[in-house]
Amino acid sequence: MAISGEIKKIYNPNQIPIFLIPDIRGNAEVVRNFKHSLQDLDQSVYDWNDPRYDSKFDAPVPDITELANYIVKGIKSALKSMPEGAPCLIAGYSFGSFLTNEVIQLLKSENKTVFAYMIDSPSVAATKKYFQPNNIKATKDLIAVIHHNAKVSGVIDEEKNLDNVFNDEDIAKISQLSIENQLKEIIQKYYSRKIPPSIWSKFTFLSQIVTQNHDSIVDYKVNHRIPPDGLLAAMTQETLQKYNDVELKSNHDGGWANFYYGDSALTQLYQPGALCNKTIVNYTFLEGNHSDLPKSNFAKQIAKQMVDFFDNAWNSYKNDKHINLDLIIKRSFEKPTLTTQRNPSKRHMPGGYSLFIESGSPSSPSSTSSSSNPSSPLIESPPYSPECLSPIKHKPQKIILN
Repeated sequence: MAISGEIKKIYNPNQIPIFLIPDIRGNAEVVRNFKHSLQDLDQSVYDWNDPRYDSKFDAPVPDITELANYIVKGIKSALKSMPEGAPCLIAGYSFGSFLTNEVIQLLKSENKTVFAYMIDSPSVAATKKYFQPNNIKATKDLIAVIHHNAKVSGVIDEEKNLDNVFNDEDIAKISQLSIENQLKEIIQKYYSRKIPPSIWSKFTFLSQIVTQNHDSIVDYKVNHRIPPDGLLAAMTQETLQKYNDVELKSNHDGGWANFYYGDSALTQLYQPGALCNKTIVNYTFLEGNHSDLPKSNFAKQIAKQMVDFFDNAWNSYKNDKHINLDLIIKRSFEKPTLTTQRNPSKRHMPGGYSLFIESGSPSSPSSTSSSSNPSSPLIESPPYSPECLSPIKHKPQKIILN
């Protein structure tokens, strides 16, 4: 007979967490539905918030490597409670995948085990090649990001679409400029409206982060191409078609295999969803368009696939490397007081146990990852922890003990 009980949080310190890195805006609210969907799967998860959202941040504008160092610092801090040998499980959405690659370089240089799930983002090389002058599709992507900033800031109405602001002639002219000047022209287009200074301040701040991050992409020099221990590129058909225009190689995976291994990788046969013991870089296809993916219904599908991939990748890696966790990990954990059955399907270190959720829904923490203005989730985000990573917790929920 099942016994019901109350527990204040379900953040299992014995479970290997997933680290989420958001898109070009750098705000963890962008990946909110991903983390909520992972919570629904009883998955421990951390998200990352760009340090520029912290009002106390006064350092120079960070480049790609400096942003990656912030993330690595947070990952190391979070994994201190894990036994030695625990893998780093990282998922990056859009520009977050660009950052994820640099995080991989830093972690692999220290011989860490790293698995990466890239959400609809082509390789670093493909991204740099895509964002160039005279690429209408790239210009439209830049406009879409700034247009979103205008919406969440209150500069324009939610219902207003891009066609009301830019016509084809505008886009063609803007696309001829450098990426830096394209963003300046796009942002300037919104300043013709009579808007209160407070709203302009929000819009300017968000657009400044986007501009600085795009400048970092342009300036980024690829010095190392150390592959992770396993990578799954989850791509939409929309993104693959756009990036095919810049002659992607191994295009099903967004060019990641070619980026890490060169043309020799193209001789391998790629199978959607293949395990990491077959190939290091794998791919799968996502439904919807790029901007749809953070929405709840798509995020649920992605979260399930993400967990399955990390489970399979880690298990395949252990089997391939003949790792005996009972020998190399010399740490035991206390069993949670309200549980009696081990769940072997979860990524737990020896001694880790699972709690089974009967009812209730996850919510972001009241002080670390929720916005004070739900209608404008990218505005007034509170400062995160010094490590820029914050654990996601649950509301009190009923659990079933078998």
